[in-house]
Amino acid sequence: MILKTLKTNKTFFFALATAGLFATTVHAQKATDKDYGKVVTLFGDGTPGNSNGPSKSDVKFNAPLDLAVDKSGNIYIAEDGSKGIRKISAKGEVSLFAGSSNKQRGLQDGKGSDARFISVLSLAIHPKTGEFYLADNNRIRKITPNGEVSTFAGNKDGKPGNTNGIPNETSFSYITGITIDKDGNIYTTERGNNAVRKYTAATGLFTTLAGGTSGYADGKGTDAQFKNPTNIVVDEQGNLFVTDRGNLRIRKITPDGTVTTFAGSPTPADVDGKGTDASFNDPFGITIKGTDLYVSGYNGRKIRKIDAEGNVTTIAGDGTFGLVDGVGTAAKFNQITGLAIGTDGNLYLTERVATLRMVFIGNEKKKGKK
Repeated sequence: MILKTLKTNKTFFFALATAGLFATTVHAQKATDKDYGKVVTLFGDGTPGNSNGPSKSDVKFNAPLDLAVDKSGNIYIAEDGSKGIRKISAKGEVSLFAGSSNKQRGLQDGKGSDARFISVLSLAIHPKTGEFYLADNNRIRKITPNGEVSTFAGNKDGKPGNTNGIPNETSFSYITGITIDKDGNIYTTERGNNAVRKYTAATGLFTTLAGGTSGYADGKGTDAQFKNPTNIVVDEQGNLFVTDRGNLRIRKITPDGTVTTFAGSPTPADVDGKGTDASFNDPFGITIKGTDLYVSGYNGRKIRKIDAEGNVTTIAGDGTFGLVDGVGTAAKFNQITGLAIGTDGNLYLTERVATLRMVFIGNEKKKGKK
C-alpha cells in the first residue's frame, strides 16, 4: 500500500512507499493523535493531463471521479476525462489498467487499452471474485483482475431506459454510483431515473429497490423519491447509504427498500450536528469504515464524518478552494469526488482537478478527547 501504519503504544508511524514515486527513498513521518484528519497529497499537482510519472507530481489525471482499493492495496482510479481506469500499484507504479488514455469514447469490449468506455463514473470491486464493476453511462461493465472488459448489463447500443430483468435485457439512465455487498448483490444509483436498482446474485435479476421519481420523499420502494442520487455504499447489514445530491441529504435504504433521511437538510451549508440538524453543501462521494460514513462535498470542499447515530462532524477542509495539505480545517480541497478506505484504514480521495490525496483517520480520536 502507498501508506502503511504501525502502532507503538499510542504513537503511530506511517511511511510512504516510494518505488517509482519518491525516487526510491523512504520518507517516514511521525503521526500522533493530533494528526487525525491530516491531509497529504500523494499524486498530482492539480493540473489535468495524462502522465504516469516518473515522480508523484509528474503524474497527471484527467477528471478522476472515483476510486477503489483491492485487497493487495492497489488503487484503481476512474478517470472520466481520459475515459480510462488508471492503476497505482502497492509499490507506487502508475499505469493504464483499462480503457483510453486520450479521451477516446466507445462501447467496445476488450482487454486493457483495447476497451472503450462512454462515461467512467463509479467503480466497485466484487468481494468474492475480485472483479471490477464500472458505472459507464447507461451500462454496467465488468472488468477482470487482468483487465478484460465485458458488458455486464444495459442496452448494447448504450441507449437510456428503465427496464428490469436479466442483465442483457435491462436498461438504465445515467448510472452514477455502484456498490456491491458481501453476498455479491450489486446496487446502482441512476441520475436519469432517480432510482436505486438492485441486481440479486441469487436470482440473476435486476429490480428497482427504491425511487423512480424526481423529488424528495421518504417511504418504501417506489413511494420514495430522490433528486440526482449520485453515489452509494453498503454496510455489513445490507443497509445502503446514498448521497442524494439534489436534495442535499444522505438517505438510508434498508434491505426491504425502506428509505429514510439519515442526515442533512434542504439548506446548502456545512453545519455539523445530528441527523436533519446537520447540513451538506453538494454531497457527492461516500464510503464506509466500520459504522462510520465519510462524505465528500464536491463544491463544499470538505470531508464530513457521520457516525452510527447520525452525528455529523467535519474531518478536513475549510470549504475554500485550494490545494493545501494540513490537519483538519487547515487543509484545502478543490472538487472532491470519490472516496475509498485503504488497506491501512485511512481515507483516500480523488479531486476532479487531478489529484489523489489521503486523509489520516487510522488513529480515531477517543470520545471526549480534543
